[in-house]
Amino acid sequence: MPTKTEKTNVPKAKVEKTKVEKTKVEKIKVEKEKVEKVKVEKVKAASIQTELPKATAKPFSPVATPTKSTSSKIEKIKADFAALTPAEQRVLLNEWSQSVKATENPITALVELVQKTFGANLTTEIWTEGASHVPVVYCKLILPNGTEYTASGKNQKIAKLLAAEEALADVQKTE
Repeated sequence: MPTKTEKTNVPKAKVEKTKVEKTKVEKIKVEKEKVEKVKVEKVKAASIQTELPKATAKPFSPVATPTKSTSSKIEKIKADFAALTPAEQRVLLNEWSQSVKATENPITALVELVQKTFGANLTTEIWTEGASHVPVVYCKLILPNGTEYTASGKNQKIAKLLAAEEALADVQKTE
C-alpha cells in the first residue's frame, strides 16, 4: 500500500520572506567585495606614485624577472613610464636602446660591418643542386676584399643565414 505523505502547513509568506532575505544578504556581500577591490586598487595606484622617485633614481635594467602576473607588471611599467616627464622618458628610452643589441640578425650585422669596414657592399651568389622536390640551396657571400664564404641549406634563407654567421665570426676575429 502506498504510504501517505504528510503536508506541513508552512505559510508561503514565510518561505518567500526567507528567500528574499538570503538574496539581500548575498547582494550586500557582493557589494562589500566590490568596494574592497576598489579600495585595494586605489592603494595600489597610490603606491605606484610613491614608488616613482625610487624607480627614476636607479639605472634601467631591461632584464625581466619571471612572475605570475606578467600583464599586471606590464601595466605598472606603463603607468610608471607615463608618470615621467618627457625628458626623463627620452633618457630612459636612450639608455634602454643602448643596452639592447640592435642587430640580432647576422645578415644585417654582417652587411653593416662590411659597409663600415670596407665602404662597399658584399656580393651574394645563390644556386641550387639536386632534385626539384628536395633541392640543396647554396649561398656564396663575397666580401669586397675577395674573401668568399659558402654554405648550404634546404632553402635560400637558411643558406644565406649560415654563410653570414660564418663570415661575421671571421670578420669580427680579424678586427
